Amino acid sequence: MAKQLIKITDNYHPQLKDKLSTSSQLATPRGVVGIYDKLPNGELKIIQKSNLIVFQGREWLLQRAFGSELQGADPNYYNRYLKWFGIGSGGGEPGNPLQAGATRAWDTDLVQPLVLNPLVDGADPRYAPRPISNVLIDGYFKEYASVVRKEDPANGYLYEGKQFWSELIAEIRIELSSEDANGVSGTGYADLNEAGLFIDNPASYNPSSSSANSDTLLVNSIIKLDNFTNQIKYIFVEGTDISTVMPGDRLTVTSSLNSENDVSDALVIEVGYQTGTCLAYVVVENENGISEGPYSGHDTYARIALKSSPADISMFSRVTFSTIRKTIDREIVFLWKIYF
Repeated sequence: MAKQLIKITDNYHPQLKDKLSTSSQLATPRGVVGIYDKLPNGELKIIQKSNLIVFQGREWLLQRAFGSELQGADPNYYNRYLKWFGIGSGGGEPGNPLQAGATRAWDTDLVQPLVLNPLVDGADPRYAPRPISNVLIDGYFKEYASVVRKEDPANGYLYEGKQFWSELIAEIRIELSSEDANGVSGTGYADLNEAGLFIDNPASYNPSSSSANSDTLLVNSIIKLDNFTNQIKYIFVEGTDISTVMPGDRLTVTSSLNSENDVSDALVIEVGYQTGTCLAYVVVENENGISEGPYSGHDTYARIALKSSPADISMFSRVTFSTIRKTIDREIVFLWKIYF
């Protein structure tokens, strides 16, 4: 009897494999970022790129799904939520910033983050600081403007004879206003080619706010360091306890306890005690060209606004794109779509 080849076609086989709604971008969760010029007469799309949910972002999704700790991870990781947006200039290929580099799944941060708004000074809750050399610098993160949940047309299902589509798409809008990402003082612009979404713990102390210290410290003398370092050293009276003060806090010197006329407001960059004495001191950055303040011997008071460390901000996803020059007269919108 002759052998006969029988071919069987399984029409259900395509439904037996994992299927993502992101146009089958392998097995890696991605999304889409549309970048727009915000013009007076409407928004003009400049670039549309796919973005990659990095490993720690995927791990966070797993913790959110099961509400449990993963091995070696923060036990409260799943209690965080998407909150912050960051921008950078390290997304280009080395030596060729106009060519977007690759986003890797194991990336944990932006390559070269940029300050979004250097004038925040802890007063605007829409922004959050970043630790730079163990000092909290304001304005590196910005809270997204809005989020809209959308149905995913590629993942419809039937229930009791009716067609439904799950809300599996989150459309996050971030606006860079004329005040954001304009580069360091003197340049008037910033070159952007990478961006990221970050998660944070809502139960933690708001990293972009500060609270006044309950203790008002009496300044005994003020010593100006050399002009090359652009720093000022404040020495407090003997026995002053500044153990709670850390780099990144803000120091305000006033002529009286109830004075509204602040002499200076500067970033603390060093805290310590004089060698061989118990005189406490702080060194602040003379960032605004502040004066030395009242002379030694006068009743001079210092208030220190304590700032907590960032609340474990972690990157969720990242995108790179061709370099965009951001100036003060250019407003840019990031419309970040995540497919869950």
